[in-house]
Amino acid sequence: TIAPIADVSLAGGTTLSGSSPAIGTLASPKITAVNGNLTIQGTWSGAGILVVNGNLAMGGGARYDGIVVVLGDISLAGGGPADVARIVGGLIYQGTVIDDSSYGGACRVFYSTAAINNALLLSRYQVAWWRER
Repeated sequence: TIAPIADVSLAGGTTLSGSSPAIGTLASPKITAVNGNLTIQGTWSGAGILVVNGNLAMGGGARYDGIVVVLGDISLAGGGPADVARIVGGLIYQGTVIDDSSYGGACRVFYSTAAINNALLLSRYQVAWWRER
């Protein structure tokens, strides 16, 4: 589990909106772990590594820069050109047996090595063993 090394841990059923504080920025990315479903809407933004141990619903003008890992289904949707849900970096999702994942409205997922490399600066791993041949 990633929760012990996360900068921010959220309970399942959390909703982040434009009035919620940002979790991470490009200048100061954060590791965020959510133990359950997460809804992101409005003009909320975040950056770093986001791990959702459940489903992710993202809409409105929400934006996340970095790596998003979802262990359930994902629903991305926006309302129109000014109301685009964006993930800039990388998205990995597992989906469920019924695969209730969907993409609709104005949503965008952009692969970005710059955003991924920025998120990887958060790595709290260290080499514990090395073998060279």
